[in-house]
Amino acid sequence: MIQPIDLCAMFRESVAEKLRVAGDIDEDAAEALAETLYEEWADAPDARLDGLSPRAWIGRLQTPQEMTGLLVAYARENIEVPDLLLERFDAVGEACAPQLEALSRDGEALPTVRAQAFELLLGLGAERAVDVAAEAVLSAQGSGEMVERAAEALAECADAPARERLLAGYEAASEFARMLILEILCAFPGDGASTPI
Repeated sequence: MIQPIDLCAMFRESVAEKLRVAGDIDEDAAEALAETLYEEWADAPDARLDGLSPRAWIGRLQTPQEMTGLLVAYARENIEVPDLLLERFDAVGEACAPQLEALSRDGEALPTVRAQAFELLLGLGAERAVDVAAEAVLSAQGSGEMVERAAEALAECADAPARERLLAGYEAASEFARMLILEILCAFPGDGASTPI
């Protein structure tokens, strides 16, 4: 498995030096310069990456298992996940959905990586993301990164079957989960159905 390298810190180090050389420029100009420098940096070979560019280093990840493995490794090492890895998930697309779903549901995984996996799953437009979100809300015992993001996602995009699933699980849910369910149901367009208040 590829070990995580702090690509974000490498980029910040690179851009800081170039911004220092650029001298006194305003915030908009600095942001535009940083975006240009990012593209240059992402494709520039780096000895710390065995002579590969950061984009090519991430591009070595060929399977969803390798990609999710590196995502987990970044979380375990408490290293910021590089945008290049997130872009790699987007490029590979739907093939990553089963791995991301499994990681989103993994109660033993770090909350941060579960939420990140869920966010990526949601970004793929995978319908299974709604099921993951409903399960997270129904089993919630308290606040947390995954639970909060799941509730937001349901309030934003859940369909009628997800609504029915929340209603069906309401009675058996914890007090905290019930509160979340009511908040989510309030976000649904009115259809005349009663809610369990």
